[in-house]
Amino acid sequence: MVYAARHKGLYLIAFLMLFGGIALDAVIPSFVRKLVDDVMIGQKTGELMTLLLSMLGCFVLRGVTDYLQEFSSDKVGWKVAEDARVDLFEHIEGEDQTFFRENTPGELMSRVKRDTESVGTTFGFIGIFMIQIIIHVIVMLACLARLSLPMALVCIVLMPFIAVLGYKGEKKGDALYGDISEETATMNKTAGEAISGIRTVKAFNKEEHEKKRFEKRNKHFFDLSVRLEWMFGNCDAGVSFLGRAMLFLSILAGGLLVISKKMSLGTLASSVEYVNNLVWPMMEIGWILNEISSAMASSKKIDNIFKRKSRLTEGTIDSVADDELVFSHVGLNLEDTMILDDISFTVSSGKTLGIMGATGSGKSTITNLALRFLDPTSGTILLGGRPSTDYTFHALRSAFSIVTQDIFLFSDTAMNNIKIGNPDMSDQIAMHAAASAKADGFITHLEEGYSTVIGEKGVGLSGGQKQRLCIARALAKNAPILILDDSTSALDMETEREIQHELHALEHKQSTIIVAHRISAVRRADEIIYLDRGRIVERGTHQSLMAMHGRYYETFVAQYSKEDADGSK
Repeated sequence: MVYAARHKGLYLIAFLMLFGGIALDAVIPSFVRKLVDDVMIGQKTGELMTLLLSMLGCFVLRGVTDYLQEFSSDKVGWKVAEDARVDLFEHIEGEDQTFFRENTPGELMSRVKRDTESVGTTFGFIGIFMIQIIIHVIVMLACLARLSLPMALVCIVLMPFIAVLGYKGEKKGDALYGDISEETATMNKTAGEAISGIRTVKAFNKEEHEKKRFEKRNKHFFDLSVRLEWMFGNCDAGVSFLGRAMLFLSILAGGLLVISKKMSLGTLASSVEYVNNLVWPMMEIGWILNEISSAMASSKKIDNIFKRKSRLTEGTIDSVADDELVFSHVGLNLEDTMILDDISFTVSSGKTLGIMGATGSGKSTITNLALRFLDPTSGTILLGGRPSTDYTFHALRSAFSIVTQDIFLFSDTAMNNIKIGNPDMSDQIAMHAAASAKADGFITHLEEGYSTVIGEKGVGLSGGQKQRLCIARALAKNAPILILDDSTSALDMETEREIQHELHALEHKQSTIIVAHRISAVRRADEIIYLDRGRIVERGTHQSLMAMHGRYYETFVAQYSKEDADGSK
């Protein structure tokens, strides 16, 4: 209703045309009565042209009101869908990480597109059409009763049966549409997984397996759709039969009145026109209830997302004065699973922290907490001496540049991908960042250089090229704190050394957090922490950790050799 209230002007036009159209439908049968009684039977031929032109004028006006009503109601429906889609997208963007673990991209895409369209259509054309049918039936029934009460009584007796059929169909359809909406999201998810992972699918010869997975979901969707159509088909058939029976019995009653000379033939013809104006709304009830059921199911899905509030509360401070980052006894427990426990460290301005550990030890979770994609369940995170929860999300995240494990590039030009952190930066700054990330070489060799449109997720680029472009993006933002989350894993050793040399030149200009598996990425860090199962088990500089002969030392031996390890101390 909030979205509908924003478009009162369109609703006003739609309802004016609605009432105008109904008024014309109420008037036209009176011309039919005069045409039969006065012209055909009464032989008042002088009135023929006037009546015909009057009817023609009504038909033209009816066409105009129909057009304007449908256009305005359709437009308001699309406006409602547009507004709901934007608000839903914004709400989804504001959710925390746990929300995205509970909802797949395919499911969310279904909600943002299909479900908002369904709701918009109901607030637009379908909703207005439903109101039109109700008013239309009342007006036509009143006009019919004025001419012939017996014919009106026939309609009044049969119409409740039609309403009951429609109501039962709507109740059954509501449940089925809920299942169809869920299955649509699941089918989108299945197809999305196969398409986004097509290289893996092909590499493991899983095309047939994925085809069968999709066929299974598609078959379930087909079966639900057939059940729905079968149910509404039965409902429509019943409504159609009763509607035609209403017309037949009305004509029979009117015919008997004409035979007994209690009604003129013109009045019968006029009354039949009113009955026809009652029949077609009855025929549309099944379709209307079908659409309303779909919209109700979609509305519930959307409402469930809106009801789910982010667990993150935004602060009010809109700027970060100091870039010192402190984790003080930070812990994270999700769904009774300990992810991090008693994590403490300080990254002072211009210093570098290295984070190492086995896969699943919690390294990337630390970066997620720093940027408040999640909040810790214990302990405190300070930025510039204040709890990170005191800052607005924009202020907090503006203090960080990050290269994530999951490489993501937008379907835009190479230049705009680099400028994503600050669209107003000059091309020269972006190109300098690309050069520092060793991305300038391959970008200039692209078909249109920096103006080349990079496909979604960097389709067409190698893993190393995508990673260098992501590093360039982070460097170009030039935030006080740089986070490199396993950012050189797809690079060859030579390129990695060159980029590390460039990053080393940034020391004492930016604070840096380097999450890595390779010793070479963190050995120059001012402090290195080694994680195991969410806990810090070792910490120190490269030299002090090597002297401990612990996990860090073992990792070094695995990556180099024992001789190199002993010589590195």
